[in-house]
This record gives sequence, C-alpha cells and structure tokens, in this order.
Amino acid sequence: MDFQEIFLFLQNGLPTKEWSEKEIEIILSQAFMWKSLFQNAQSHLSKNAK
Repeated sequence: MDFQEIFLFLQNGLPTKEWSEKEIEIILSQAFMWKSLFQNAQSHLSKNAK
C-alpha cells in the first residue's frame, strides 16, 4: 500500500466518522507516547533479542 491507499483506508475503511475530537486526541497522544518510548529501542526487532 502506498501513502494514499493507507490514508484512504484510514479515512473510509474504519469507523472513524463516529469518533469525537476527544477520542482522536487520546489516540494521537497515546501514539506519541509509544513513539517516544520506543523510538530508540530497535533491539526488540532483532531475531536474536533476549
């Protein structure tokens, strides 16, 4: 999938039309938190991770 296909899927393929501004705010803040926590933790992607 390219960016446009992903964007259209997220826009039309999910029940996002019923989401409120508060729900979107919560999802975005959680995504930012997880990104910040795991941004430099690449070892979990390795097959040899312990």
